[in-house]
Amino acid sequence: PRVQGAELSLAVPDPAAELARWLSAGCRPVEVDVRRPSLDDLYRALAHRRQELPKETADAA
Repeated sequence: PRVQGAELSLAVPDPAAELARWLSAGCRPVEVDVRRPSLDDLYRALAHRRQELPKETADAA
């Protein structure tokens, strides 16, 4: 998740299920915006994923 000010941004495969989980946990968002991922989102996810890989695997990628 990415937090900017009071905004939380999540990239999940099933936004409806994720929202249901947050609501059932007691979270009460003021506003919800579901949008299609952009290329920027894809590149950010790939960069984050690469950081999570062990060094020898990341070097080979």
